[in-house]
Amino acid sequence: LSRCKRGGDTIVITGLMDTGKTTLFHHLQQGSGAVTHTSIKANEAVFSPAQLPAATKTIRWFDLPGHGSLKSILDKELDRAKGIVFVLDATNDPQLPAAARDLYQILTDPRVANAGVPVLVACNKSGMPEASSTQLLDA
Repeated sequence: LSRCKRGGDTIVITGLMDTGKTTLFHHLQQGSGAVTHTSIKANEAVFSPAQLPAATKTIRWFDLPGHGSLKSILDKELDRAKGIVFVLDATNDPQLPAAARDLYQILTDPRVANAGVPVLVACNKSGMPEASSTQLLDA
C-alpha cells in the first residue's frame, strides 16, 4: 500500500456476485467468517491502528456487492481506493470471462493505473475439488 501515489483511505473489495466478498469482509472485521447471502447493499468498516498493528492511520474497508446494477458505486469508491481486492470464485468457470472483463476495466482505469493502486486477485474456493486449474486462472 505504501507504493500507492494517492492518499486514499479505502480498501475496496469487489468482484462478481457470489464469489465470497462479504465472507472475506466479515472475516477481516471479526476474525471469523459469517454465514452470508447475496448482498444487496455495501458493507463498510473502519479499522484503527490498534486492530492493525502495522497501520499508522485508520483504514476503511468497503465491500461492494457484485450485482451489476451497483457498479456505479465502484466508480465513486475508486476515487478513494488505497488498494483493491478483486475476489474470484475458482469453482465457477462460466463466470471467468465476465470476471476477466471486470478486472481488466479496473486495472486499466486511470485512477487505478496512474496512481499505482495495488490490486490483489483473491482466488476464493481454490482448495475445492471442482476448482479451476491454476493454468486456467492464470490465462
